[in-house]
Amino acid sequence: EQAAMAEAKQVLQSFDEAVIELKDYNDWVPVVMKSKVPVILDCFADWCNPCQKLMPILEKKAIEANGKFKLVKLNIDLLPEIANGLKVRSIPAVFLVSNGSVMDTFVGMPNQERIDDFVNTALLLDS
Repeated sequence: EQAAMAEAKQVLQSFDEAVIELKDYNDWVPVVMKSKVPVILDCFADWCNPCQKLMPILEKKAIEANGKFKLVKLNIDLLPEIANGLKVRSIPAVFLVSNGSVMDTFVGMPNQERIDDFVNTALLLDS
């Protein structure tokens, strides 16, 4: 039981380091634009079904990446200024940001191969 608790704590700690929910407009520049590692930015809304399906897949990939990139979740209803600035018209909208530039993007629920390619690009950008 102690081993299970220790493992659960480790998973939660990995999650906290790998996955960040943007809560404030002022966090945009330090968390995303000036990140030292590539950022996968997931623009979502609580009412969006495809977003809810995609999010755990991206979260798992971020944890498995061991810090080579981070997943930043952006609720478009809470931070519409950022979503508008990114010209988000439909969700989920996912951006790969590296050194302050958008390197890749997709909209909607892609197939697993597209998700894997997207994540592999993030991993390559970190190397």
